[in-house]
Amino acid sequence: MSGGEIEQKKSSKWKIIAATIFAVVVISITAYVVLDVIVLSPKLDIPMIDAHGGYQGFDYFVFADVRVVNNGGEGWVKVFSQIQGSRYEEQNQRIYMNAGETKELTFPFDVTYLNSVFATENCRAWAVAD
Repeated sequence: MSGGEIEQKKSSKWKIIAATIFAVVVISITAYVVLDVIVLSPKLDIPMIDAHGGYQGFDYFVFADVRVVNNGGEGWVKVFSQIQGSRYEEQNQRIYMNAGETKELTFPFDVTYLNSVFATENCRAWAVAD
């Protein structure tokens, strides 16, 4: 074998090693991202929404009490609540939830008393992993 052939074999060997390392890194990152999205992210449920009216000072509010249950992994969660009736309004809160944790949040919606008497306020809530 000549010196050129030996150099070419060494070069090919290093290319194969570099390509193998690159493939392992790409597969590892992809696996982590997939596991994070499927297994490790929060799995959220809202078993309770309770809307009720009340005064805060001289202002009349509709309070939406929302219970959020995390049946998945820990992480940041964005909880949304909205009312629709005399008018439409949406609010959200960003919270951190541990695995298996339950939290209760209150969303205060400022409405006039007359609107609350003559209109029915429909309330809904949902949560997403952030």
